Amino acid sequence: MCMAFPWNTRVQLRFDDVNAAGHVGNVAITRIVDEARTAFLGHSLHDGSGYQEGILEGLGGVGRLVAQQTVEFQRELWYSPAPVTASVWVSHIGRTSFSLACTISAPSEEAPAVLAESTIVLVDRATERSWRISEDLREVLRSHQGAPLPLRPRAAASAPVPQSR
Repeated sequence: MCMAFPWNTRVQLRFDDVNAAGHVGNVAITRIVDEARTAFLGHSLHDGSGYQEGILEGLGGVGRLVAQQTVEFQRELWYSPAPVTASVWVSHIGRTSFSLACTISAPSEEAPAVLAESTIVLVDRATERSWRISEDLREVLRSHQGAPLPLRPRAAASAPVPQSR
């Protein structure tokens, strides 16, 4: 599959994306990131008639899970009838996971309003265990790889996270 780098898509905002503060809210931003990520990676068509082309096309039996997602707001994103632009690229490749960087820009602005990074874990659906990235897939991921996003460092945790029993 031939894709420009970074891969760009336009996502239409909806009236209900606006929150009580008057700007596009957190949930709507997460939806936009999810729509862009899903279009970039590819997905089964809802009617079962096939597969929407993407970089993971042809990985039958392999699922994907979002293991972690970080969203950083550079500034407010206001509603516009013109679609926003979401740019997506691979920012890290691991053994059984990879990370996707995504930026969201308002219609007439070059600098992104939102930076997001999602870590995707590939899972063998038959065994429900993580699936090791093959060399073929690693090559596909590398062909869409760019620099990681300049996300702000997070403060170190002061206490361990409680474990559920």
